[in-house]
Amino acid sequence: MRGRHKPPNCVDETIITDHINSFNPQISHYRREHAPRRRYLPPEVTIKSMFADFLLKHPGFCSYDKYRKVVQKLNISFCKLGEEECEFCLINASHKCQSTDATVNNNLNEISCRECQLIREHKSSVDTVRKLYTKDKERPWSSDYSFRSVDLQKVLMMPRLPGVKTAVFTRRLVVFHETFVPLKSLDNSVSVLWHEAISGRNAEDIASTFICAMKQEPDVSHFILWMDNCSAQNKNWVVFTAMCAFVNTELGPQSVTFKYLITGHTFMSADAFHAKVEKEIRAKKNLFDFDDLKEAVSNANKTAKVMSLEAADFQMWKSGAYRTRQQDSPLLSSLHQVRFIKGSRSMYYKLDPCGNELECNFLTKKFKLTQPVSKSVSRGIPGVKKTDIVTKLCPLMPEQKQQFWRDLTVCDVPDLIDSDDRLTVDENN
Repeated sequence: MRGRHKPPNCVDETIITDHINSFNPQISHYRREHAPRRRYLPPEVTIKSMFADFLLKHPGFCSYDKYRKVVQKLNISFCKLGEEECEFCLINASHKCQSTDATVNNNLNEISCRECQLIREHKSSVDTVRKLYTKDKERPWSSDYSFRSVDLQKVLMMPRLPGVKTAVFTRRLVVFHETFVPLKSLDNSVSVLWHEAISGRNAEDIASTFICAMKQEPDVSHFILWMDNCSAQNKNWVVFTAMCAFVNTELGPQSVTFKYLITGHTFMSADAFHAKVEKEIRAKKNLFDFDDLKEAVSNANKTAKVMSLEAADFQMWKSGAYRTRQQDSPLLSSLHQVRFIKGSRSMYYKLDPCGNELECNFLTKKFKLTQPVSKSVSRGIPGVKKTDIVTKLCPLMPEQKQQFWRDLTVCDVPDLIDSDDRLTVDENN
């Protein structure tokens, strides 16, 4: 009967979805507001290679275009450095003012079209923040100040064996690389490396990497760190608590300042360093164990200091902020700058890049500015994951590279490829 027959171009997307998920797309290191459910595949994987493998298993099942649309439907991206785009700019790129009395005057107060006003405000904020970044970049060198950009490199999984299909379909080890790169050049960068068997990527872990990196410059009195707007990583009360406690230690700096770039316009010196690392990884081709990755990072810049963290390097930081939002507490999403000063329990912040600095006493009266205990044991990885790597991938490696994988700690913990052990950020607190 008419309307009851299945269209000839209608295929079962479940089969396509299962094949795409077999490549183990990973959640981002970030919890960006505009992409909370996006997953990523490493740069050595392409849609073309995925579809070629699909045709071997399901000949003639669907077209390349259909396969590509399912990948897009699953909100999966391929990790390529330096390609972040501003969604606000993309959405409004084709905006045509419909207001009959809209003016072309650059004065925001004289624009009657609401969309036009928002676009102008956004562009103005982007230009202002970029000029402030450039101003810090061009400041004369001083031994008392350290101006750096900070970023967590996206989607690193090991072992890396390009061209080996078994490696692509095996759930591999998630590796983290937090970089602290001077604004002026890539020289004297600090690279902090660890992997999921050591610790995770929640707020207390990120706070620990900040402190470990800053301790590499004991003579610096003032740290000014530029970063993106990732709330789970850079804007949360756990990290703020840790910074306040750190500056108030005997050997801590006089101040630590976080400055935030506008979402979608976050290119900084750390991205340039990550591009160098990617280039070295491609040149090295195979990364059999963690030492291979450390070597690739070191080769990216011979002056870089590469730190490989152990469980004891991670401190168990907790938020010391009030559980309910106080009258003088800002929304985390509204912050453009935060600063912590030795001798003070307050956070000094800006809601406008060029605005006045405001004070917020965010810590509870009972909270003590003391250093928390360090982790005593490594986090570990699921036993099934270790078994898969050892049985499927270790035979493809040189004998001396296999011991790292056999020594990995096993524990009943989530697999960080598709789980997230980070703390939930309360924007209202």
